[in-house]
Amino acid sequence: MLRAVDQLPKQGPRAPWRLHQNYPRDVRLMRRGPLTDGVRFARAGTPVTAAVAPSGGTDA
Repeated sequence: MLRAVDQLPKQGPRAPWRLHQNYPRDVRLMRRGPLTDGVRFARAGTPVTAAVAPSGGTDA
């Protein structure tokens, strides 16, 4: 992580990359916010493929 810290996003225009510097708002978001946000990570130049959702049932 430390070697690539300059390549990580610092802040963006919308959640989850938008930082508000508001403690009550941040606590509320961390406690009651969504668990999934659609963020995907990939190396630069690598095409992003569709993620395969894990199967919820058992295959017999």
